[in-house]
Amino acid sequence: MKLPEDIVKKINELFPGNEENLIVWNLINEILQKKINVGHAQLIRSVLILSEGDKEVIRKLIQSNFNGDPRDVIMEADCKEGKPGHYFIPLFKQEMILQAKI
Repeated sequence: MKLPEDIVKKINELFPGNEENLIVWNLINEILQKKINVGHAQLIRSVLILSEGDKEVIRKLIQSNFNGDPRDVIMEADCKEGKPGHYFIPLFKQEMILQAKI
């Protein structure tokens, strides 16, 4: 699966250091290999929001099998962002445009 460009940009924004960036890309690839009950891009966007730039948060979410259910991770990120019902389906850029219109 090729990741949407908004996710690539967000990863590079949150993890600008070369070593840390490489580690995060490896973690993202782990997510992409998993069979999950939600969209991979949707889950990755949620994981990135919850990480707040801390790769260990991403690692722990993967190790916990996304707290037992990837949908819970998406809901937690949704609540954190204060946008219930958005579920990280829109691209990060689209979300910023939607916020500006509100």
